[in-house]
Amino acid sequence: MRFKIYNLSAPEVQFLIDNCISDPADVELTLLAHRRMSDAEIATTVSASLEKVTRQKRRILKKIFCFLEESNEMTTIFIDGKPVKKEDIENYEIKLDSVKKAIKNKLT
Repeated sequence: MRFKIYNLSAPEVQFLIDNCISDPADVELTLLAHRRMSDAEIATTVSASLEKVTRQKRRILKKIFCFLEESNEMTTIFIDGKPVKKEDIENYEIKLDSVKKAIKNKLT
């Protein structure tokens, strides 16, 4: 299965731009690819050859894959505005269950 930038959500693309894509030309190409533009349309937009755009996209995808492989602790869950590690999720689930029980008792 091939990875397509346009399959990512806007926050995911912004996360990748913030964390592993620093070159302005790469940022522009990533945003254009996210809008489902073909390589030919991107080449026309940025006034570059089709081969250059294809090579640049391949290089960007390699950067993304390297970044994702090196990131062992990518937290996507936030509670009270703070990132939560996988190990701490169980503690929060216990707290949520106790809150649910307390609310249920007050309502009945």
